[in-house]
Amino acid sequence: MSTVRAQNLQDLIYKRGQAGVTKASVTIVFDNKDTRKSPIGFEEYAKISVTRQVLLPISSPLLLRLTILGRS
Repeated sequence: MSTVRAQNLQDLIYKRGQAGVTKASVTIVFDNKDTRKSPIGFEEYAKISVTRQVLLPISSPLLLRLTILGRS
């Protein structure tokens, strides 16, 4: 796994939006089959995905999406 560091959120978007790209997003999918390690209330789901999205202008609201994928 690699680490991404940025001085500010604009640095996460290609050319800081100057190339017409105005958003960046990342999704992490967690394998949740081991119910002993599952978050409370999510034991019945096989996978959990979390998405973070950054939009320009930065004054736009934060989007944090949690998606439940399939039941165990």
